[in-house]
Amino acid sequence: MKHLSLFFLFVIVPLITNAFDAKINDVYYNFMGDNASVTSSGSTRSYTGKVVIPSSVIYNNKTYVVTSIGNNSFETCPDLTEVSIPNSVTSIGNFAFANCFKLETITLPENLSTIGKQAFKSCKSISNITIPNNVVSIGERAFWACQKLSTISLPNKLKIINEGTFQNCSGLISINLNPGITEIGAQAFSGCSKLTSVNIPNSVTTIGSKAFFGCSGLKSISLSESLSVINDATFKGCKSLASITIPKSVIEIKSEAFVGCCEIKDVYCNPINPPKIGLDIIGYYYQIFEESILSTATLHVHMTSLNNYNSTDPWSLFKKIVKL
Repeated sequence: MKHLSLFFLFVIVPLITNAFDAKINDVYYNFMGDNASVTSSGSTRSYTGKVVIPSSVIYNNKTYVVTSIGNNSFETCPDLTEVSIPNSVTSIGNFAFANCFKLETITLPENLSTIGKQAFKSCKSISNITIPNNVVSIGERAFWACQKLSTISLPNKLKIINEGTFQNCSGLISINLNPGITEIGAQAFSGCSKLTSVNIPNSVTTIGSKAFFGCSGLKSISLSESLSVINDATFKGCKSLASITIPKSVIEIKSEAFVGCCEIKDVYCNPINPPKIGLDIIGYYYQIFEESILSTATLHVHMTSLNNYNSTDPWSLFKKIVKL
């Protein structure tokens, strides 16, 4: 057993000590071909204060171009405050800056194309970040709980907002969605309690479950005319919404889509045929609105659809159904 333990010690130690290829001017690197990737020392506190990453480094008389920030490179560096990234960098890895609580300033390079999952998770001190126009992919929960982030504009090349990308960004006031976006993932903006309005472009065909769950400050939202399904709890807890317009394209609304939206006074339902509402396991229609809304809000429908809505459960439960 003693010899076996020594064997594992000799095998494991090199893996730990070789976490990086070189340390140059207090920055750790791994090399592959002619490129360099920023990494960590293997410690969660590899970097502090301000870090300036150069566009190239020389090691053993060879010049390497710095093209990426590797996975976990700056993760949990609690005293990191500022990072300068060169335009040579095209990718930022998973968890690259996660839990850097004091990171206030970071400028993303113009040539950046991918941001990994949870790359800036819980960077609670970042108030502003510009996502460059060349970015085509942002990973799941990339900006999760960036609580001071107040505004964000997404690049035109980005097509999908992944699951939880801006979840719990409680300081987010506005978001500019580009007209090329096709999908908003589950919980993408969940918990963005200061978000007041959202204009979802007509290019969006899918909005995931709980995408805007708990956006308690949301007062207005414009839905895509290409949307066919409003998913589970998509707008649950959006208690400041005074009205909602359901596009003509919608054919189904799933469970609790608008539950907790207690201030809704008007529902403008444009589909000619009443959108389908599913049944639970005991045969009752899923609740999509607060029960009180059925008594206090007005359901507005197309003039040719009035009879359809009056005779179709659970839409017929609205006390007041009028023509648009």
